Amino acid sequence: MGSCKALVFRCMDFRITLSEFSKILLGMGYLEGTYDIVSCAGAIKSMATHEDQGFLLKQVEAAKRLHGVTEVLIFQHDNCGAYGIPNVSQEEETQRNDLKEAARIIGTEVLVKTFILQGTKTGSFYTKEIF
Repeated sequence: MGSCKALVFRCMDFRITLSEFSKILLGMGYLEGTYDIVSCAGAIKSMATHEDQGFLLKQVEAAKRLHGVTEVLIFQHDNCGAYGIPNVSQEEETQRNDLKEAARIIGTEVLVKTFILQGTKTGSFYTKEIF
C-alpha cells in the first residue's frame, strides 16, 4: 500500500466543492494525492456527540494502518445545516467544543489540526485555525 500525509474530515455540503476544497488544502501545503478525505454531514459532529463515533474512528484507524497517515485535519464550516444553529456565534462556539472533543477522542498518536471554514454563504472561503 502507498502512503499519504493526512486524513481530512469535512462536511459533505455541496456548497464547498471538491475543487474549491482541494485549493484550500493546496494553499495549506497539502498537495492533491497526499491525503484521504472523509465527507459526512457535520464533519465530526457525530463523533463529538458520540452518535457515530465508531464509524469515524474506524476511518482514522484505517488511514493510519493502510496509508500511514500522521495527521488528521478536521474542517467544520459556517452555516452548517447539520448543526442547524442560526446564531453565528453560538454555531462557532458549539463547533469549537465539538472540535476539541473530537481531537480528544482521536488521541495523540497523530497530529490533529482543526479549522472552521468561513464564507459558505458567499463562496469566498477562508479558514480559521482553531488549534
